[in-house]
Amino acid sequence: MGDREQICLLLLNLGELAGAQGNDTQAEAYLQEGLTLARQIGYPQWISALLTNLGSMTRKQGNYARAEVYLQESLVLAWQIGWPRMISIVLYEYGFLYLNRQQIEAAEASFREMLTVLPAGDQDLIVLAQYGLARVAAAQDNIQEARQLGEASVKALEAMGQRHAKEVRDWLDSLPVPFLPVLRPNAVVKSPLPLTYPDALTAREVEVLRFVAQGMTNEQVAEQLVISPRTVNTHLTSIYSKIKVSSRSAATRFAMEHHLV
Repeated sequence: MGDREQICLLLLNLGELAGAQGNDTQAEAYLQEGLTLARQIGYPQWISALLTNLGSMTRKQGNYARAEVYLQESLVLAWQIGWPRMISIVLYEYGFLYLNRQQIEAAEASFREMLTVLPAGDQDLIVLAQYGLARVAAAQDNIQEARQLGEASVKALEAMGQRHAKEVRDWLDSLPVPFLPVLRPNAVVKSPLPLTYPDALTAREVEVLRFVAQGMTNEQVAEQLVISPRTVNTHLTSIYSKIKVSSRSAATRFAMEHHLV
C-alpha cells in the first residue's frame, strides 16, 4: 500500500525480534533498512527509535564508539521533537554505555537525569532508571544498596510483565552476598542520621545551588554534573520555588546563610 511509515515500524519490530533471538546480523540489516527509509521520508520519530536500537545493539557487541554515534544523534533528535520517553530510553542506554566504560559518575548522572525527564505515568522506565542506579551502586561496591534497589526493580518489572524482569533477576542473582558484621552480645547498632537540607531541597538541588553560588552558568553546571543545561534549568526552577527567591543572587545569599557553600 506504500505506507512507508508503517514499513519503518515493522522493520524496527523485526530488528528487535531478530536481536532477541541472537541474530545480530539480521537485526542490524532490518534496522539499517528501516533507518534508510526513515531518513528518506524525513520522519524523525522513527529515525530516533531506530538509531537507539542500533546504539543498544552495538553497545552490547562492545563497539562503544559506534554505539555513542548512534545514541548521540538519537538524543539530539528526541530533544528537538520533544519526546520525553525516547529521551529517557536514550539516557538509559547512555547510562549502560558509561558503565561499560567504567565511567561510574557519568552513568549515575544519566540514570538520575532519566528521572527528571520522565512523566509520572511512565512507570516502566522509572523502574528501569532505578535498576540502572542499582547497577551503579554495585559498581561502587555498595552491594547492600544494589540489592535493595535491584529487588524493588525486579518486583515492579515482574508485576508489570516487563521483558526486562528476567535480565534484572539474573543480574541480581549474580551479586555477592553482602558482608554482615558479627555483633557482640548486647551490642547497640546506631543508625546513621539521614542527611537533610533546608526547605526540602534534594541532594542534587543542593549540588546545583552550590555551583550557582560559585558564579557558574547553567552550561558550566551541566558540564560539572554531566547533565544537560535544560535539566539544570529544571532544578533551578524547583530550587527557586522551594526557597522562595527569583534570582541567582538571592539563591546565592540563601546558600551562604544556610552554610551550603
